[in-house]
Amino acid sequence: MAIELALEGKLEDGQDQEAFFDYLKALAEKNNMQYREYQDSAVMEVCPEGMIECSLENEFISIQAETNAAGPGFHAFVANLYDDILMNSGLAFEVYDTTEYYEKRDFENLKQNHFHRWLEEITTFIKEREEPQDLCIAWGMHAYIPKSKQNHVVTPMGYLSYEAFSYDHIEELAERIFIWNKPERDAEFYRNCALNLLWKDCYYDYTMMNEESTKAAQQIIDYLDAAYRLDPDMELPTSVYHQLCNLLGCEAWIPRGKDDDRGIGYRKEIVQYPFQDWLIPASGFCERFIMSQEELILNGPYRNSDEPWNWMLRAQAVSKPEVIEHPDFRILSGDITLTGIYENGEGYEGMLVIAERENDYLKLNIHYRESATKEIILDYLRDLRHIQVRDLSDSDKH
Repeated sequence: MAIELALEGKLEDGQDQEAFFDYLKALAEKNNMQYREYQDSAVMEVCPEGMIECSLENEFISIQAETNAAGPGFHAFVANLYDDILMNSGLAFEVYDTTEYYEKRDFENLKQNHFHRWLEEITTFIKEREEPQDLCIAWGMHAYIPKSKQNHVVTPMGYLSYEAFSYDHIEELAERIFIWNKPERDAEFYRNCALNLLWKDCYYDYTMMNEESTKAAQQIIDYLDAAYRLDPDMELPTSVYHQLCNLLGCEAWIPRGKDDDRGIGYRKEIVQYPFQDWLIPASGFCERFIMSQEELILNGPYRNSDEPWNWMLRAQAVSKPEVIEHPDFRILSGDITLTGIYENGEGYEGMLVIAERENDYLKLNIHYRESATKEIILDYLRDLRHIQVRDLSDSDKH
């Protein structure tokens, strides 16, 4: 069950698309939101999981926000933002709200009858399965899929045990899952924003690898600083905070506490990178490039731009792969067969691997600088598989 809030309208004769996007940019700045603009679309982001997407097709405008993952506070924020758009954009829009919050502005009803009900449906789904596994809540599958943990569900806020899903403790569950569980942006909100990024997008020792990893670290620091300013007594993950401040060379304002945040971070483990119908296992700290729908590149993690990557994997979807007549190895992993040969080049070693499952093929070109890396790569290949993870936020799962 998706919880959504949408605006739909159109540009009238003489109204300018560029002027409307300029208005959205100014609106984002006024509300301390990140703003990204593309050719016929724009995205405003107020917090992790809290994105508002605007698209134009001919003269028609659609502004949408799916609010399940961020929580009821985000839904209320979007409603107020839509008020501004209706009053100040100079355009006519229709509002569509699956919760009726936009008309009633009843926050408790929004929480109890929509967001809590969504959690109850997920609880039912889990309890009706004899052996639930590889379950995700509100997890976008496009980037990576975390390592599964026995008797736990993957959420944007970390692993949650099956026992946490109880009809008698829905409010407690909501506080653990939603970034924005209250109407205001208080200390808990900023702490939850930081925890979300620590779990999903923190690169820890590899923070200085590239712009993406550095940006995530800076956001985490900013969110924790904001939480500390609002509530200096709140328990915060100070160990990793000081680690990131040290790596970025910025001043740490929060004193060290007694917290234990060593277990936070999906990227610390081997994760699965979705590509076509395949899940490619590798370090969660990899640098990832989508070259096209038919090509994915993963670089082994490195600590800074002066340190070269140790290995690189290039994955290609192929309909008719080349035949490896004299393979150096063959790996059987369930119903997947991998056939490969070793290759040597100037300054590197490597392998060419063809993965086959029925009539589905994946070609892997892998280069590595150190011989010891070969066994790591082979271990990755032994866990190659097809997508089987269930995302409980999809509406067809209820």
